[in-house]
Amino acid sequence: MRRTILFLLMFLPSQVRVMCYRRFFRWRIGRGVKIGLSYLDCTDLEIGDSVRIGHFNSFRKTRKLTIGAETFIGSFNQLSGSGTYYENFPCTVTIGRKCFIMSRHFIDSSGTVSIHDGVTLAGRDTQIWSHSQVMQDENQQLAPITVEIGAEAYVGARATLVGCKLPAKALVGAGSVVTKDFSDIHDRVLIAGNPGKIVKTYASPASA
Repeated sequence: MRRTILFLLMFLPSQVRVMCYRRFFRWRIGRGVKIGLSYLDCTDLEIGDSVRIGHFNSFRKTRKLTIGAETFIGSFNQLSGSGTYYENFPCTVTIGRKCFIMSRHFIDSSGTVSIHDGVTLAGRDTQIWSHSQVMQDENQQLAPITVEIGAEAYVGARATLVGCKLPAKALVGAGSVVTKDFSDIHDRVLIAGNPGKIVKTYASPASA
């Protein structure tokens, strides 16, 4: 029943739909939010002021989704996790303020995904994966992992991020596959290749 109601709500005008989300689902949605023809189904949803969500997006099977104020999300993006199938999976995605997520990107919400303020997922077809196969007691099983993208980072088209941490203002080259933790890097860097590695370090204005 819930899925049917949420599907039918897609076809209502944005302002009416937002009112229904607030009243019937207790979702916390700020002022000036505009949502296109998109399907939203999260247990806990918080959207900041002046967020724009385009058409044909699908956000589902996520326990907690937070979208910061003035963020723009384009069209045909997918955000999906394991929902309540695995109790130990957090299924949590946090998107900061003033982020730009363009079109046809995929975010796996099974684990924990943190996208900090001012991040850009450019172009199309980037994949972010927050679960993986791990060995435990000589058995292979699925487990949640964490992906963190630092503030003002820029991720090029068709990149793949798996359980990685990117520093603030990092640049990720188009088509790169990043699987490592670069959070201890404090300079602005370009990460590129498969596997992704630092190929260039940019001098900060203070040291230039």
